[in-house]
Amino acid sequence: MEETPERPLRGRLVVTTRDESGELERRLAELGARVHHLPLIRIVDLDAESLVAGDVEGPEHLADALGGVGDDGWLIITSRHGATRCVDALVDAPLGLRLAAVGTATAAVLAELSGRSVELVPQRQTASGLLEAFNDHVDGPCEIVVAQAQQAAPTLVDGLRAAGHRVRVITLYRTELVEVTPEQWSAARAADAITLMSGTSARAWSVANSRAAETIAGPPDGPLLCAIGPSTAEVAASVGLEDVHVATEHSIDGLLAVLIEALAPADPNEN
Repeated sequence: MEETPERPLRGRLVVTTRDESGELERRLAELGARVHHLPLIRIVDLDAESLVAGDVEGPEHLADALGGVGDDGWLIITSRHGATRCVDALVDAPLGLRLAAVGTATAAVLAELSGRSVELVPQRQTASGLLEAFNDHVDGPCEIVVAQAQQAAPTLVDGLRAAGHRVRVITLYRTELVEVTPEQWSAARAADAITLMSGTSARAWSVANSRAAETIAGPPDGPLLCAIGPSTAEVAASVGLEDVHVATEHSIDGLLAVLIEALAPADPNEN
């Protein structure tokens, strides 16, 4: 196949690191990339025993929380994992409950599985972007349920409370680092690029480097690191990952754009 503008990543090997493969992998393949999926995180459901802090409310409290905010209250979802874990509780939630999601992918999952429309999705798809968009969207203090991960940064919840909203936080799941084997590390190090989709995946790759670098010889330069947004890039820098390319738009489109910009087309004669 001849090199075309529609296949700018032809011949490039890109490692993806989310817990599950999906749209990113499909889009990369359409752009001509060879894709290797190496999960660096796993998603773990929570129960009462796994919530170490006594004042933290888990998934069993979600239905009660949604009933408590009434017909003009809000449910804010901060990830697609949160969206899938809210569906059962939404069945009996007030019909007037208003929904907000941190990004388009999360909103799509939430709308499809719940059958409800998502009223608010910020243009800048980060916690701080959602906070700003929410405060611009509403007229005054609101009753809000925020459903999120155990390790979620306090940016959104603290900001909502500072703005005068009444916020109840429900913790639905946690993310864990996946231990990378020496063989997996060596294979990933040989790639052209690694995508970092969250701060947790950045930490996991840093841990893998620390465990393997002293005993395993990888390629001298290593792969290009591409972060989906500035918050992920900040975590990457904090754990010693250098020269990380950052998507301007916090989305799959933004990540693909920075990959295309950073990676010159491979040899068109490469198989």
